[in-house]
This record gives sequence, C-alpha cells and structure tokens, in this order.
Amino acid sequence: MMNRSSWFAAVRTDLEGLKKRLAESFYYVENDDLQRRPSPGKWTALECLEHLTLVNESYAKNIRTAIDRARPSNETRFRAGVLGGYLIRANKPREQGKIPMPMKTMKAYDPQPNRRAQAVFEDFERSLDALLILLDRAKDYDLHQSVLTLMPPLRIRLGSAFLVLTAHMERHLLQAERAVRG
Repeated sequence: MMNRSSWFAAVRTDLEGLKKRLAESFYYVENDDLQRRPSPGKWTALECLEHLTLVNESYAKNIRTAIDRARPSNETRFRAGVLGGYLIRANKPREQGKIPMPMKTMKAYDPQPNRRAQAVFEDFERSLDALLILLDRAKDYDLHQSVLTLMPPLRIRLGSAFLVLTAHMERHLLQAERAVRG
C-alpha cells in the first residue's frame, strides 16, 4: 500500500523521466540507426516508440472514461490490486534490463513501419503529455476506480493503470535503446 501523495509524485517523476529519456536516448541518433531492425521479426527503435504511442493513447481513453465516472476522494492510501500488480511486474524491467515476461503484442498495437522519426517522437511525446494531464485530473478522484485494460473485459484500478503504463514504457524504451545499439 502506498501513500497517495507519494504515489502521485512518483508517477509524475516517472512520466517526466520517460520524456527526458526519449530526448537523451533518441533525438540525436542517426535515422539509419533508428530504423535498424536488430534481427528478423524484431522491432526497430522507432517501431518500439510507435507501439508505446498506440498503447498510451488507448489507455488514456480508458483512463479518461474512468476519471469521468470516478467519485471524488481524499483517501490517503493506494493499493494496486491483484491484476494490476501482476501487469506491473510482468512489464517492469528487472536489474540488468532483464524483461520478466516477454509477450506478443495484440495486432491493434503493432507499430506502423517506416514512419518519420520526427513524427514518431512528437506522437510519443504528445501521448506522455496527455498522461500527465490525466494524472493531474486524477488527483481528486478515487484511484481504486476501475479502468478497462487493453484486454476487455479485464479491469484494473485507475492508479494501477498509470503504473502499468510507466512499466510498459520502461520495457519498450529499453528495447528501443538496444535496437539502436544493434
């Protein structure tokens, strides 16, 4: 269980850190390196970022719906719940960058190949900004409100949705950084 104000501060720090990591890891990388496929069937760095944008946008829509339905709350604690905790652990990279549960993405979240780097960066950054706005909106509401996952009818808690997304982004930014390094 986590203190509510600590939870908000940690999620904000994580989202802002992911935005900074995007700039530091990818903005000054040559286009050929961003488009390099590390091995057959693996995503390029840009495809990893495109996938993150698609997932972020879908979750943002579900989070917005949950906030619109949520009750105001001044509850002081938050707990992720069973499914939310599982999804966080399944996505969050371990020490030395080990991915805990490699999984195949659903077709709807497969990236579009060969997009311009600038467009991919802008879309991903815009999706992070939207999540930061939603995080600010969520401050006054019940973090235990249910949010539809990307696998309906499964639902997780509103607070868990933000944690799942940050873990998912860490996972795929690591994958993108590895793709750039070859």
